[in-house]
Amino acid sequence: DFKNPMTIIKGTAELTAERYADDEKLKRACTTINAQVNRMADLTRDILEYSRGRSNLEIKTVNLAGYFQEIIAFHQDAFRRAGLHIAAAGPDNIAVSIDPTRFQRVIDNIINNAREALTPGDELRLRWSLTDRGVSIFISDNGPGIAPEILPTIFDPFVTKGKEGGTGLGLAIARKIVEDHGATIQVESETGKGTVFKIELPLKMTALSSQVLNYS
Repeated sequence: DFKNPMTIIKGTAELTAERYADDEKLKRACTTINAQVNRMADLTRDILEYSRGRSNLEIKTVNLAGYFQEIIAFHQDAFRRAGLHIAAAGPDNIAVSIDPTRFQRVIDNIINNAREALTPGDELRLRWSLTDRGVSIFISDNGPGIAPEILPTIFDPFVTKGKEGGTGLGLAIARKIVEDHGATIQVESETGKGTVFKIELPLKMTALSSQVLNYS
């Protein structure tokens, strides 16, 4: 179990930083330790997430407008600090049945990857619409795009080219979660013009649960 030793290391580093608060060099070292422990925790979580079988989803019916606005609000500060723009737009009367926690992991992974690639002034937009086949979700940006040689393998595990750090499992996990929902995900990108991720949720996903979570 990796969690216990990592928790001990993290706790010890935090206590040391508090006890020797006047020692800037030691505080920086403790900050580095904590950052690496967090990275190790992320790596462990990603490996476990990817290696598990089909997920046991906790399905709830959520209002997409409120759900996505909450996700955008979570990322707003990080985008603002980076000089980036983020926005969401779509009908406010669409509800779908998903595992809201795990599906947020999909959206978060795509948004975080985009934020790392964008430059000040760039924008990310999250849009959704109802079609005759279900619900389409688009996450688009006007950033540098994905290199053509990487695009065919973008959802493969351990693809890290062009990224700072990371495990290379984020988009592989995103695809797995989407497919566990019975949905599909695809990406289109053009170098110098931006990237669009499209998730399609089938119509049947709107009838899985009678419980509606109104996010606000």
